[in-house]
Amino acid sequence: MTQQSTSAPSSIRLANQFWDVEIGVGADPGPHRIVDLTNNLVVADERYCYDITVRTNGVTHVALGIDDVIARESQDEHGQTVTIEARFIFGRRGPTDIGFRHRITLPESGGFLEEQITLLHIYGTDAHELTDLRFGFRKVLFDRAAFEWRDRSDAFRLVPVPHRRRFGISLDRRKEDYTAADLFRKAWEPHTSLPDFGSEAWAWTNGEHGVLIAKYNQEAIEFSLFEGEYLVPEAHKSHPTNPVASHVPVPVNHCARFGGIGLYRGDPECGQRLQGCVEVPFGITRIFAFAGGWEQGYDTYRAHLRALGHSTPSGFDPPLHWNELYNIGWRLGDNSPLQTLPALEREASFAAEIGAEALYLDPTWDTSEGTTIWDSNRLGPQADFVQMLADRFGLKLSLHLMMHTTDLEEDPAFYHRDADGNTIEFMGHRDVIYPNACVCCGSDVWKQTKIDRLRALADAGATFMMFDFLQYGLFERDDDERALCHDPSHGHPVPLTRQRHAEGILEVIQAVKETHPQVLIEAHDRINGGLQDYHPLYFQHGLPNSFDSNWGFEYMWDPYYDLLSGKALSLYEYNLAYDIPLYLHIHEGRDSPTMLAFWWYASTCRHLGIGGVSDPQNPVYQALKQAVATYLRLKPFFTQGEFIGIDLYAHLHVIQAEQAAVAVLFNMTSEPMVREVRVPASQLGVRAPIMARDGATLTTGDGIATLTVEIPPLSPRVVELAWAGE
Repeated sequence: MTQQSTSAPSSIRLANQFWDVEIGVGADPGPHRIVDLTNNLVVADERYCYDITVRTNGVTHVALGIDDVIARESQDEHGQTVTIEARFIFGRRGPTDIGFRHRITLPESGGFLEEQITLLHIYGTDAHELTDLRFGFRKVLFDRAAFEWRDRSDAFRLVPVPHRRRFGISLDRRKEDYTAADLFRKAWEPHTSLPDFGSEAWAWTNGEHGVLIAKYNQEAIEFSLFEGEYLVPEAHKSHPTNPVASHVPVPVNHCARFGGIGLYRGDPECGQRLQGCVEVPFGITRIFAFAGGWEQGYDTYRAHLRALGHSTPSGFDPPLHWNELYNIGWRLGDNSPLQTLPALEREASFAAEIGAEALYLDPTWDTSEGTTIWDSNRLGPQADFVQMLADRFGLKLSLHLMMHTTDLEEDPAFYHRDADGNTIEFMGHRDVIYPNACVCCGSDVWKQTKIDRLRALADAGATFMMFDFLQYGLFERDDDERALCHDPSHGHPVPLTRQRHAEGILEVIQAVKETHPQVLIEAHDRINGGLQDYHPLYFQHGLPNSFDSNWGFEYMWDPYYDLLSGKALSLYEYNLAYDIPLYLHIHEGRDSPTMLAFWWYASTCRHLGIGGVSDPQNPVYQALKQAVATYLRLKPFFTQGEFIGIDLYAHLHVIQAEQAAVAVLFNMTSEPMVREVRVPASQLGVRAPIMARDGATLTTGDGIATLTVEIPPLSPRVVELAWAGE
């Protein structure tokens, strides 16, 4: 039963075995002191930040403070909660109808602190544009008066989660972690201060212990923000805060500001404007304590997502794909001729010979790219094609899908229309010889037609669908706002928002899954497509009838060099932080005979595709055939097993029910090496002794399993492990 009371002291305290939180409810409301009791770590020690700037009727107003503060305490079987409601003060000429509700909760079970913030447009009379918004906890990093790094903050490193350096295929942040010094606002240009970007979560650790700050929102695109800030201590609040120009010797402290809410690249879009009498809820922030370095922070994030339903589906068994593109080419990529039935049959023969389980058709199997209408005139009826694959080659059929299209003769309601009513090209380069146009994924007509066509493909035997060429931001124009879809007949807000665009694609996915739940679906980033670098990677996953897997960051064209250059190392980090399967197909024609690339991507992508070899006399062809035979024999470990990252080049895939595991180790150097990998037996859930096969040696003692293997230069080693007696 819930107990609730209205309270008016200067502060309220929430405490359990994990956390001690002091929340101001008087002149300086908000959680201003947080202590992680597990590690005796002061996480926040300054007044909470409630900053907002709005533009009303063309005039900008900065909040001067808050008023009308109400604090409520409640406790029930789920935990302890304090909720603060207040109204912003903008001065005599500013708005009077903007407020917030701030909930801080310590759950009874689960060692995390949770906050959730809702903006309130109390009366709804005026419309306000939010030009700046930042709420957040504060922690003093450098105490100017004492001339010291407070709580040894200089020993801590801030690490983005789930990507340290690279996010997607093109975005390189150039650093893997950030020191307290990196966070100084004036140490770098204000717009390039590090990190000064959003991440799904942040691990803040000194290598022995730390905290994870994670944002979660399935209703809108939202990231967790972490930045440095100069802050005048409470005793000097009336003095100016400019640390350079002020002649007053005010001890301005260097602080970290994190959690809360804020706008990042204009997201979440719902936080850009207050119009009408509305409440705008933002996503939750959870703060977890953990012991260890950044890897343990990533593991904490994975456990957090698991608890929210983001995991590998039970019995996940995707087919090993053979992608014909690498041998045949594709029209929009290298201007190759359209696929022919004999060419596809030849690719199916390679697939069967190598050991693949499905033939994956990349673009141009349909009448025009993006129609998703099977080209029967060129390839025969789809059902006959599916039957041929099964009877002659033992293969299933998988399909690549495009949302945007090269067919300009579709229903006019399909197309994206700018403010002048014109269509927009998705491939607008001057040398593109194929006319093309963006579809509007928010168009009700397009969505229903797409659903009908995809269901027909599933009826005729397609077992996998990739959702690609679905980007929102494709426009290279100075007037980007005018380039967005403005067609009022489509059934979406005008102009089309990123959120509604993403929701339109999800509606199509869910409709297909509703009638054909057996069809596996991979969905690219709903805003940036194959770049896979715009929204959180959990976004829209786990919802009813949603997609099954994420895209493997476009490491498909030269996977060997992507690995050697370090780009594809981000897949290891993904697996530390995520259980949602990755799908990726790789060009094996660019692999080496040691199969270095094959085993790296097999170890980091639960759904794998291959292709790109055609000559049985090629050593890579024969090496791939042998690697696939081993992979298929051990496939459940890679598709369903728990991924345990011992280090960057030593991975374990464990199936507890089988009392067995597969270790994959890599030598990335030009010299042979002997790798010795030490794994706590408890991490494997093992009590019995462990046995190793494949020429590896394994010893156990003091609860540690030590695996020793020899690895040739630039090569992988795959080692099978089994618990004794099993």
